[in-house]
Amino acid sequence: MQAKNIDAEIQGSFLTIRIDLTKSFGETKSGKYVLIATTDGIKPVGDGRTEKMTITVYRPKP
Repeated sequence: MQAKNIDAEIQGSFLTIRIDLTKSFGETKSGKYVLIATTDGIKPVGDGRTEKMTITVYRPKP
């Protein structure tokens, strides 16, 4: 999966997602928030899987 600051791993029937909350990738399009992590749209949860996910993590600008 191509994503910014998102590590996703499937173990058995569990999807584990790790995001480093200390990182940032600039402002969101609105300019109101700082982007921490994103999948950049809908992505499969893993190779050969039919499930999909979308994630965006952000915080207010200081």
